[in-house]
Amino acid sequence: MHPESYEKAEKLLSKIGFKSEDLRSKEKLEQIRRKLKEINIEQTAKELEIGEMTLSDIIEELSKLKLSSNLTRTMMCCGLPQ
Repeated sequence: MHPESYEKAEKLLSKIGFKSEDLRSKEKLEQIRRKLKEINIEQTAKELEIGEMTLSDIIEELSKLKLSSNLTRTMMCCGLPQ
């Protein structure tokens, strides 16, 4: 995910009821993945004021995060303290 998308990723997480800190929890990651599958790309892109392709990229990146192998990357991408 590109650095310019981090703020939009935070807003997306907030929109679906989560915070970046939730990316540290395996249980929350599963919940986030399920919610991301339900996103209406066109509507949400308009709400977040970003392109549909950018939103799709953010969703893809967030969906493939894994707590064990990508925790440092997750924390860095979302501005969490390491």
